[in-house]
Amino acid sequence: MSQSLNAINNSKIITTREVNMINKSSQKKFSYFFKMVLVTVFLLPFCAFLMDSWERDVENSPSGIFDFYVYAITWQPSFCQINNINTGSNEFKLHGVWPYFKTPETSSIKNYHPSFCLASPGCSSFEVCDITNETINAIQNDPVLKAMLPDNPQKLLAHEWIKHGICSGLNQQDYFFLAKNFKNKVDYKNLEDLIKEKNGKVITRNEVMDTLPESTSLWCKQHNGVDYLYEVHFFLDKSGHNFFNTDTQIGNPCPETFIAPVMLFENK
Repeated sequence: MSQSLNAINNSKIITTREVNMINKSSQKKFSYFFKMVLVTVFLLPFCAFLMDSWERDVENSPSGIFDFYVYAITWQPSFCQINNINTGSNEFKLHGVWPYFKTPETSSIKNYHPSFCLASPGCSSFEVCDITNETINAIQNDPVLKAMLPDNPQKLLAHEWIKHGICSGLNQQDYFFLAKNFKNKVDYKNLEDLIKEKNGKVITRNEVMDTLPESTSLWCKQHNGVDYLYEVHFFLDKSGHNFFNTDTQIGNPCPETFIAPVMLFENK
């Protein structure tokens, strides 16, 4: 997802001092006020260059202020087909765990999230910070996380932390290990079985959704005129339970029918 433009309307700047004061106050007391007034009124106009016309990316909001998580998994054969990659596996891999805001009920906004947040417990200063080598090593030395991620995930991990993890209100290792904790909260084995049964033939959206909880959305990408199932997004509350109170859509929704390819990879 593209970053939002840094240029902002000078008449609507929230100063570092003002954001600092909010962070020092009780999050529980002010979180609703912040999201509904500061985020919606002041920060939404600053967003640009977004992936979807229905996306709003709230940069530099205080870490830990959000409503739910998106647990995003990518179907590897679609990723490889679209990007002309010949090595991989016929399975879903973790893309990320993203803090998100609920979609406003009376708005066309369907993709609403913080990014590049300030005052993160995972940073040694108030500002945005990069992932540490210690965190990358901890992830790569964990067999469960290593199996969940695509090969050579260093760049992915760096991006996921600085854009999304930094907004979780967690330190770096706790944020990434959250994905492992949530793994047992999401179930997509029936979907993987369905895809393999279809073996690259046309699949319907209803067939896919029948294998998933209602608190889920699909993202399809078109390549050479063909619609491919690209990602599945599970909506979870902060405890990892299904979160239903949102109408979030990340990326293009899938049409009635599409393809979920099964590939013969060179390394398999």
